[in-house]
Parts: sequence; C-alpha cells; structure tokens
Amino acid sequence: MKKVIVVILIIFGVSNAYTQDLIKEIQKLTLANDSLQKQVIKPLNDSILKLNSAHSIEIAKLNEQLKVIEIEKSELNKNIKTLESTVGELNKNKIKVERDNLKAKCDSLIIKVKELENLISAKDKQIAQEKELGQQKSIQEKEKGKSEILNLIIQTYNK
Repeated sequence: MKKVIVVILIIFGVSNAYTQDLIKEIQKLTLANDSLQKQVIKPLNDSILKLNSAHSIEIAKLNEQLKVIEIEKSELNKNIKTLESTVGELNKNKIKVERDNLKAKCDSLIIKVKELENLISAKDKQIAQEKELGQQKSIQEKEKGKSEILNLIIQTYNK
C-alpha cells in the first residue's frame, strides 16, 4: 500500500513538473504570436488600406472625367437638336446651301457624340478594370500576408 502511495506521489510530481514546462512554453509562444502580429499583420493591413485608398482615388477621378464627358455629350445633343430644327426651317425656306452646311455640321456633331459615347464606354471599362485590379491586389496582399505569417509561425515553432 505504501508503495502505491509513493508511486502515485511520484507520478503527480512528474506531471506537475511537465505541466509547468508546458505553461512556460505556451507563454513563450503567446509572446512570439503577439510579436508576429505587431511585425507582420499590422504592416500588411496598412498596405492593403493604402492600396484600397489609392484605387478609390483613381476611381473617383475617372468618375469625375466621366461626368464631364456626359455633360459635353448632353450639350452636343442639345446643339444637334437645335441644328436639326434649323435645318427643318431652312428646308421650308428652300435655302439649299445653308441647309447643306448645317447638315454637315449636324453630321460632324453626331460623329463627335458617337466618339464621346465610345470614350464613355472606354472610361466605364477602365473604371471596372481598376475596381477589379484593386480587389485582386487586396486579395493578393492578404494571401501574401497569410503565407508570411504562417511561415513565421512555423519558423517560430520549429525553433
């Protein structure tokens, strides 16, 4: 019976010492984890935020350009309507030369409007591409950060 009690006391003593070692190891790993968060995760989050803000600024600029182009388009459409009504009046008056000149101007304005529409379409595509590029870069930065953190954690645990 005394031997059983002695064996149990020895087992408790060994397990207590082993538990203390595990607690110390967990404390070391916690400190290493906190250090990694400060050194890696925060700078990566900052770089992602900077990328997002840069893309937001670029998209805002493109949106402003798009608004200006749309205003020009609406003004040209008004001019086209005015010229078309003038052409209609000239047809009534049978002034053929002036009518032909105005019709040529109207045609050139129509071409200009089509060019502006193409430009608007190109800007819309560019905006969409910038948004997609920003999202892709954010995802890449996030994945890069994850892999760097995992590598650092693995290296810390391997030490």
